[in-house]
Amino acid sequence: MEITADANLDIEKEFKIEAGPGAGKTRFLIHHINNVIRESNKLCSTRKIACITFTNTAVDTIRQRLGDGATEKVEVSTIHSFLYNNIVKPYGNFISSEYGMRTEMINGHEDPIVRRKYLNIWLEMGIFAELKHPNSQKQLKCMPALNAALKAWLLSAKCVVKKGNVEWSFNDKEAVSYSSEGRVSLRKDSLKILKNEFLEYKKLYWEQGRIDHEDVLFFSGILIQKYPFILTVLRAKYPYFFVDEFQDTNPIQSYIL
Repeated sequence: MEITADANLDIEKEFKIEAGPGAGKTRFLIHHINNVIRESNKLCSTRKIACITFTNTAVDTIRQRLGDGATEKVEVSTIHSFLYNNIVKPYGNFISSEYGMRTEMINGHEDPIVRRKYLNIWLEMGIFAELKHPNSQKQLKCMPALNAALKAWLLSAKCVVKKGNVEWSFNDKEAVSYSSEGRVSLRKDSLKILKNEFLEYKKLYWEQGRIDHEDVLFFSGILIQKYPFILTVLRAKYPYFFVDEFQDTNPIQSYIL
């Protein structure tokens, strides 16, 4: 059915709105949230409305439009911040021994980055005996062009869900760099070996309390699969859950939602 930005929908029914840019979707969302605040008897100090959007700028915009009076009853955040605050931080210790995650050291999440210190430790671990020339362990560490290609490949790592399994996927086409001698790329057989040991690389960060945005998705997916009671807790804590700009979700985010 067609609705206007000021339409009053049944606050207990699920809905999905499709509209083009500038059609008033955010205006409708603000109006609907305020309507829920006025009419619902499900909200209290421990039960709030969750509003997920996809950029920090959008978070600020929605908060400003809602006004100060709504902040106590609405939690507006990006999907990564929501999952970090409600799943990874409170429940991460359930899987800390399996993944070497020092939850007591975690203080937020950051953009993916390859740190030379951890990369070198990983390459020196003695787990890459199968790597051969021209992508030997020593070459990947010491040759700048190969090292740059390896870093680019590591930054391509994305959390995905395949056949119900939460895992890591890579864009092998990113395993490339350019030097004065031309284009340098890593061999497919070398990338296969590196993929098999990728978790050992990630654990070097997790053991120091460092997690990035993709890690938040990975751990959230693992936790809700292993401990479905977490979803029961979230449903009780957030009786209303709205997702702004849902078309911007990637498959793993949609799966978790």
